Amino acid sequence: MSLRDHPPIVPEKPGRRHRVIEILADLDVDDRAALEEWLADLRYSPEKISAELRREGISISPASLARYRFNVLGLGSRQR
Repeated sequence: MSLRDHPPIVPEKPGRRHRVIEILADLDVDDRAALEEWLADLRYSPEKISAELRREGISISPASLARYRFNVLGLGSRQR
């Protein structure tokens, strides 16, 4: 058996952390800066950020935002 015979399965849908990265990449410069500021500021809860994004037509769960803060930015906790 060789690893070349069985490559890893690549999921069609990216992981949640990648969803935040995709959202950031799709926003214009000003909106991206605002979202990055919100994510870095623990005064803004993931629920409030998610609600604001939903108003703009962007669907993402608060848990995804909390995980992104914890795993990528090293802020807060994984709990909402």
